[in-house]
Amino acid sequence: MVKLNSITLLLLPSIILLQFGHLSEVRQKRVLFGREGERGDRDYVPSYRYFVFLSHTKPAWIWRTLGILVSPDQEDLVCGGSILTPFIVLTAAHCVGERIQDGSKRNALKRASLFEHPLFSYVGHNLRTKMKYWVDPKVYATATSAVYLDFGGRTVSGYLDDFGLVLLKNSIADEVPKAKISYAPSYPDKDIVEFFDEVLQNEYMCLHIGHGLWKVSNSDRPEVDIVTSDPIRWGWRTVMNEDDCEYVTYPRGDRYPGDGFNYTKENTWVCSQTTHRHKKVDDLLYNGGRGDSGGPFTCNHVLFGVLSKGSTIAATNIITWDTPILYSRFYIGSEYRADFIAYYKGIADAATDANLRSLTSPPRFAVSDPLLLYILVLLTYL
Repeated sequence: MVKLNSITLLLLPSIILLQFGHLSEVRQKRVLFGREGERGDRDYVPSYRYFVFLSHTKPAWIWRTLGILVSPDQEDLVCGGSILTPFIVLTAAHCVGERIQDGSKRNALKRASLFEHPLFSYVGHNLRTKMKYWVDPKVYATATSAVYLDFGGRTVSGYLDDFGLVLLKNSIADEVPKAKISYAPSYPDKDIVEFFDEVLQNEYMCLHIGHGLWKVSNSDRPEVDIVTSDPIRWGWRTVMNEDDCEYVTYPRGDRYPGDGFNYTKENTWVCSQTTHRHKKVDDLLYNGGRGDSGGPFTCNHVLFGVLSKGSTIAATNIITWDTPILYSRFYIGSEYRADFIAYYKGIADAATDANLRSLTSPPRFAVSDPLLLYILVLLTYL
């Protein structure tokens, strides 16, 4: 680490003001209400080690120049993710894509702009304040079949094939070699299919993790405190069978011929709910909402899917929608891993430098101009 001299110490207040004085608006996606994860849990909860904190901003270059490692801000949390390879992070499609609102009931997703929506991948710790390592994105990708069903705010509105990828500018292994991470496992195609059927038939209790909003107050009329969590949080939710999931997400009373939606053939989500359902506040435990879309959903320590969305606090049936990896076997299947890496490496290699220019300075005031630093030094001694 670079030793700080007296000038640097005198400049720190000004640098901090410029660095953190203004925050741009953040498009947060979804929330979890969970229990605090202990630091030692990284040793026996596999998904903690491949979890990714996707932040809207990164520290200015001056911090790395000074040898100071800075953690992401709580306000900048956008989504969660999972490390698939040293260059690829799995998340939700709506974390890296934007809806094309053309007036139809099926809105396709287009790849988000790095300039407007940069996502920096922080890895390596259970505590946000201890996350010092990040990697810049190079380009995003979404499942070609990713669609938002827009039925005017009715229950069924949600995402199909909600899978997205962050293709990184540099390898995690090279960029942050000291980060304590592992990679999400790949599984044989046959095992993925069989495990999916097993989970739904037996209604397994599965694990959500994330750093999103977590505190619920007032058990009679629950309210959500607007604060994200420093430590990673976890919570168990029971996977519902297919019939129950259809009943709560696509009730017959809400259907009409104009939907053009065949639930049995097109549905790509599973539902989960809390096992403690004595009060309204209990239904909210470990539910999905703003802050943690794209985070891993695991059953028996097996990566089962990614968190897509959760019911609002006013909904009659409080459920979480997760997108199973059954529908993204090209991403996870061990038989396809070589082709998967080669395919997305080609996409990343084709990304031009123009896509990366916005990442040289984060979307907030930062000390990135040598002239500004020189002025600050002069002001310090006046």
